[in-house]
Amino acid sequence: MRLGVMFDRDLPPERLVPFARALDSKVDDLWVVEDLGWTGGLTSAATALAVTSRLRVGLGIAPAPLRNPMLLAMEFANLARLFPARFVGGVGHGVQDWMRQVGAASPSPLRLLEETITSVRALLRGETVTGGRLDGVRLVHPPAVVPPVVAGVKGPARWPCRAGWRRARSCPRASVQARSPRCLSRSRLRASTS
Repeated sequence: MRLGVMFDRDLPPERLVPFARALDSKVDDLWVVEDLGWTGGLTSAATALAVTSRLRVGLGIAPAPLRNPMLLAMEFANLARLFPARFVGGVGHGVQDWMRQVGAASPSPLRLLEETITSVRALLRGETVTGGRLDGVRLVHPPAVVPPVVAGVKGPARWPCRAGWRRARSCPRASVQARSPRCLSRSRLRASTS
């Protein structure tokens, strides 16, 4: 069993570095959050990976309506190459109210999520992808160790019913695919790093 924690989105971003360093030898996984208006998830993941040596860092979650699959694959590949076997990329359908606020609402959030995850996974494997928002693109530097790309959705009714998609344990503020860390309460997280 793996043990992981989530960096609380309400904490100021400058607390991430000491938080991640303090956890490096204590837990297996650290999950960083990308919620509209708080902090960027990819920069938080890159920061945590850069200041630790063994911690696996998960992005929970990048909203598919805001992120082009090619750009996500490029970012995920870069982190996977720099920190092999230490990054997990989470992608979700986004909070629909937030997506509307920034002009990124999708008429079919689950279809867009499935398209995004399928494309990102194929790109990370070095494949050329055509379909959806992409037309004949591939990564120049796909990673040798392909990182897991997991789905984050709110509520079990939102899970796409296709082969290869697995349900997950429900955690505060997000659900992620099977094999994700158990979540600890924010109060315990704050107490352990204060």
